[in-house]
Amino acid sequence: MTKLNTLRRGVAVAAAVTLLAGFGGCVQSQRNSSPGASGEAGGDTKDTFVFAASSDPVMLDPAMASDGETFRVARQQFEGLLAASC
Repeated sequence: MTKLNTLRRGVAVAAAVTLLAGFGGCVQSQRNSSPGASGEAGGDTKDTFVFAASSDPVMLDPAMASDGETFRVARQQFEGLLAASC
């Protein structure tokens, strides 16, 4: 009977830790709260989209694409549009 109680207690502790870790992701980020916090000298990057890639895409037209980076960027651009229709 004590092994069963120990197992139940362990499962309860694991569940509590998982819940607390999950709630930790729900806090509001305090980054970029002040001008210049992004690390750039200019400061405000509110309307700037930063996309990290291994190289630059040749073009942004997926119909004329011939390299992998263009396909990857085009897929990410159109992913939300096409996923809603499926």
